[in-house]
Amino acid sequence: MISGDWQHYPLPGDHPLIGRRVPDLPLADGTTLVGHFRDGRAVLLDVATGAAAAAEGWSDRVTVVAAPPTAFPDQPMAALVRSDGHVAWSRWARSTPTPSAPS
Repeated sequence: MISGDWQHYPLPGDHPLIGRRVPDLPLADGTTLVGHFRDGRAVLLDVATGAAAAAEGWSDRVTVVAAPPTAFPDQPMAALVRSDGHVAWSRWARSTPTPSAPS
């Protein structure tokens, strides 16, 4: 079997998924992430970040998915995935506040 999963596009950003193929994550609504690519549009996964507001004007090109991945049910996150399945942008919020340094 031949696969191109090793391919990586040099896109800007510091998240390790940027430029790589998105894994087929099962989502809390019973679907999978890859299942949302059937219409050939980009997918914006927005779980409690508000990123979907930026995609409102692009509804003819971007499918917005709000169901969290079952592996990360309480993790706020957003990812814009190109129609070929490669992550173009990603933002993962911390689920708990970062402790401040002692003063």
